[in-house]
Amino acid sequence: MRFATFFFLGALLSGGSQIDAQTIIQMGLPFAKDVVHDLTYTSDGSFITTTTRVTTGVLYKSDCSGNVIKEFPKSTFPYPLHLFDAVELSDGDIVVAGYMEQVISPADTLDQLVLLKVDSDLNEKAFVKYPLMGVDTRAKSLTLSPDGTLLVFGDIRGQGVNFWDYFFARVDTVSLMPLSNPVVYDYGVDEARQIKPAGDGTYLLSGHSLIGFLFDPESVVTNRLVVMRVDEQGQLIWQYRFQQEYKVKYGFCRMGGVDIHPATGNLLCAGTMYVGAADSLPDPVLLLLDSQGNALDTLYEPIPGAQTLYNNVANPGDAGAFLTAGETAHPGSWPTLLLLNPKEFNNQIIYNGYVNDTTTPVSLRLIVEIPVNRFALAGTTPDNPASPNLTDILLATPSIDNIEILYQNCALSASLNAPSPTYQWYLDGAPIPFANSGVLFPAAPGIYAVQVIDAVGCIGASDTISVVFTTADFDFVADNGTYTFTNASVAADTYLWDFGDGATSTQVNPVHVYSQSGNYPVTLIAQGPCGSDTLVYMLTGTDDHAGIRHIRLFPNPGDGYFTLTLEGTPQDMLALDFLDMTGKTLESRELDFRSGKTAQEFRFASLPAGVYTLQVRGGGSVHYEKVIVR
Repeated sequence: MRFATFFFLGALLSGGSQIDAQTIIQMGLPFAKDVVHDLTYTSDGSFITTTTRVTTGVLYKSDCSGNVIKEFPKSTFPYPLHLFDAVELSDGDIVVAGYMEQVISPADTLDQLVLLKVDSDLNEKAFVKYPLMGVDTRAKSLTLSPDGTLLVFGDIRGQGVNFWDYFFARVDTVSLMPLSNPVVYDYGVDEARQIKPAGDGTYLLSGHSLIGFLFDPESVVTNRLVVMRVDEQGQLIWQYRFQQEYKVKYGFCRMGGVDIHPATGNLLCAGTMYVGAADSLPDPVLLLLDSQGNALDTLYEPIPGAQTLYNNVANPGDAGAFLTAGETAHPGSWPTLLLLNPKEFNNQIIYNGYVNDTTTPVSLRLIVEIPVNRFALAGTTPDNPASPNLTDILLATPSIDNIEILYQNCALSASLNAPSPTYQWYLDGAPIPFANSGVLFPAAPGIYAVQVIDAVGCIGASDTISVVFTTADFDFVADNGTYTFTNASVAADTYLWDFGDGATSTQVNPVHVYSQSGNYPVTLIAQGPCGSDTLVYMLTGTDDHAGIRHIRLFPNPGDGYFTLTLEGTPQDMLALDFLDMTGKTLESRELDFRSGKTAQEFRFASLPAGVYTLQVRGGGSVHYEKVIVR
């Protein structure tokens, strides 16, 4: 037996698990006590949240995007109804287990097992209530066997001072009636926690048990965390009991749950009990068992405050890791969030990080895995600051994290781990029409991002990525007919210069000498890995006359949407003609050029791919620009 000290984790989970919530749903009736007992992820990608609202059972159906699709309250007025656990049948129906407190007389009640069947839209199909063997019965958990039989686990009235025992019952899914008498297990004053399939036709039952006089603070009581492995008939294969003896004033133990990690085959049991901490309050206890119920390791977790654990699940994305949900109690105030991340290796609990967030008023009750290696969380939170007893339900659905955008071979692609995703690409924060596949060929430079929705409606968004297009640009210095050109192009690796007098160059920064004065159109074609850009600049010599000196088309190549910028000697008008491959004029414009510069947008939505020509006339000269449409 070992005590552990731990530090606060900046990163909650290792191994790539995803527990970050992208949507928080708050459900419940204002100024009422709503308590969550179960969260079921169904085959249609919905979440069924099983809750109790004061004396009424309530089911919620919601999606991963944060929408509550339906709320279904079930009342057995005037008797209180408590719904605890739900399971989905092969036909999509849902069966929920719980119990009803029936008043027999002012001094006596009879708790009756309750089974409620609803369809996938939460429409009621059947409801039964009955005591097993004629005594108080409380159904706490259920699962479905391979042959379609409901296996129900809960509490049944015991004999003498033990008050309650555990029971295991086989129930028909059609009639919701028991197929035989229940199997009963007696370890003291017993309270069932959960039944969970072990993966080999056997089942794990977990709970906690007390032995002794429970009503005297100074009385010494035996506290037990109990794990049983049973077959489909409820016959005991093995049982394990971890126990401590201490006074009632230090509180009672509580079982949080047990699960098997698929990577190791070992079981981790999580519970709370008093372990001698200085604050005299219950703390988490972690028990590692092998598949035969043999104890491998025990770890006490002294955390400030009084802890309660409610749920424990294996984290299949991280070998040997588990996730455990709970709360830290604060007398007279709201409980706060507690989340453990235990891990085992070589039959030892070697690592156990936790978050004990005493500033977040959430009692974390449930953790449920959904594909792929992501988790949804559920708990309770105050709905009225005046009273810690009035609570709402919180459901945190998972985001799609770790979405990576790759830019290779002139294409953007989204890399992620999510089932059947759909995509929406964004450019500079605005959605790109019809950009809904996992690969995008950018048509313009800018800041790109992608939003992803997976097959169950969970949402994720990538970080942004900047896409830079090849842009031709240059400056020059003239000295008596010698021009030194400085290349200022972006995202280019090869260059072709045409100096307008028949000479060319492929240098990055060429020097050219003009033998005669005059006007020369200097053309730079900058070629990058994903396209090229052309810039034409008119050099004006000693015989200067009005004309165009600077022409730029962007983007080029493009998809028919481009911008033309012109600079030159101010004049009244310029004429523009956009010609197709046969020389046919597709559009003509006359431009006011008195400022010596202008910018024009061209939008040809359905141009066939090919080479087009833009003709600019002004100042006694004609300029031609090649336009490439992909």
